[in-house]
Amino acid sequence: MATIKLILDKRTQNKDKTFPIRLYVYANHKPSFINLGASLSEKEYKEIFEKTPTGKRLEYRRSFETFVNKAIDLHKSMIDFDLNEF
Repeated sequence: MATIKLILDKRTQNKDKTFPIRLYVYANHKPSFINLGASLSEKEYKEIFEKTPTGKRLEYRRSFETFVNKAIDLHKSMIDFDLNEF
């Protein structure tokens, strides 16, 4: 069984003071971080994922939730989890 979730990766800050959004995958006793090509400030992340967003922020949240749900479904369909195939 794996843990799959979105994180704001504060280990690396971009020049514009945002942080990358990554898919955190913990499987086979090993954590992996998959870059999703999006970045947010801490404030934006909290407004989208920790509060009840509206408008464009709600659409952004739903698109990420859809992505995470597809990743979870893909993991469940794999007999032996392989990060490269994932």
